[in-house]
Amino acid sequence: MRKRDIAEAIIVNNKSEILLQKKSLDYPIIPGGYWSVFGGEIENGETPEQALKREIKEEIEFNINKFKLFRIKDYKLSVGFYGKRYIFEVLFDREIFNIILKEGAGFAFFNISEINSIKLEPLCLEILKEYFQEQQSLITKKRNKLK
Repeated sequence: MRKRDIAEAIIVNNKSEILLQKKSLDYPIIPGGYWSVFGGEIENGETPEQALKREIKEEIEFNINKFKLFRIKDYKLSVGFYGKRYIFEVLFDREIFNIILKEGAGFAFFNISEINSIKLEPLCLEILKEYFQEQQSLITKKRNKLK
């Protein structure tokens, strides 16, 4: 088993849709054809935030400015990796045509109702369910304060 900490991005647009990456068929860690969040390994000497910025720049040519830590979770994969997942919420404040895909087989924005109907990498599905549940909880709290 090899320790491999990773930084991942839940990239959200102004419609509360999540930007996901379709993994290429030859991707060695997640089965090809699955959808997942963008991100990757934290290199030696990098903070999770630095890795996040580097990975997103490498993968979709997007310089992120507005982001916050959402979760830190332990993970273990059958392909021999384990470590911590630093999951950030990232605001995408541009149009989709500004994305230049440099890694993966494709990308798309998905809303909450579409998430369960796509072939989503299991760890990603888990975190997106948590994310959407938390967002719904925040909306409910705001509505209750208005009453």
